Amino acid sequence: MSSVRAEGEQLLPFKSVNIVGKVDGPIATLDIDLKYVNTDAEHPIECSYEFPLDKNTIFAKLVCKIDDKETTAVVKGKEEAKQQYD
Repeated sequence: MSSVRAEGEQLLPFKSVNIVGKVDGPIATLDIDLKYVNTDAEHPIECSYEFPLDKNTIFAKLVCKIDDKETTAVVKGKEEAKQQYD
């Protein structure tokens, strides 16, 4: 399962999950809606999202929604992403 870690390795509380799958021949598509809650709205936190994937999995899109703001992630290799973040 995925996890969201805040600074200091504290896990954000998991609220709900909704998974919708579709199989079309050899291709399976999953839409996964995960909800986490930051119970301390007065103090925004920085966090990272980890979702382990099999080496044969194609990752197409990640959309994050916080309140009414929606952000679509750009998929990058682990090393490139870490260098850009640092």
